[in-house]
Amino acid sequence: MVFPCPWNKAAEALKIPGKPPGMSGLLARGFGLNGRYQDVLDYVTQDVRITSQLPSSADQTRKFQWLTRKGTKSTMDFAPAAG
Repeated sequence: MVFPCPWNKAAEALKIPGKPPGMSGLLARGFGLNGRYQDVLDYVTQDVRITSQLPSSADQTRKFQWLTRKGTKSTMDFAPAAG
């Protein structure tokens, strides 16, 4: 099964702090062009944190969770780890 899931929605489901309020990838480029480098760095830093924490959490719990477009939490269980 393959489907798109924004990292930010998975982070929200796990209560991992998400992207800075009002920020998006589309805005980050414009902020950079306008010299708002700290805003861009804050955005990118949080993306790195989320990208690091989500797989770690999924590996520990053996499931992936996210918030759907309707705002409900959904879960996909993983098969037991081999070994």
